[in-house]
Amino acid sequence: MLFFHPEPGNYSYWMYQHLMPLDIVQMDADHNIVAIVENIQPCKTQASRCEHYGGLKISKYDLEVGAGMVRKYGLAIGQKLEF
Repeated sequence: MLFFHPEPGNYSYWMYQHLMPLDIVQMDADHNIVAIVENIQPCKTQASRCEHYGGLKISKYDLEVGAGMVRKYGLAIGQKLEF
């Protein structure tokens, strides 16, 4: 899933009610990867106790993919994704 935010900012995500582990790739307005969080496990506790991931770098686009896809495709901070 690709999230388009209206403005660049510090966006974090949580895994409440997700069914599978994910990798998150955060990109700036120019589509450059600024942060990656790998193998985030679903949260199985109360929503208020779920950990938040990402949000440490300013991003405009955030891509959620199945866990392991970042490594499979060799994604790294500084790379540019075309879309």
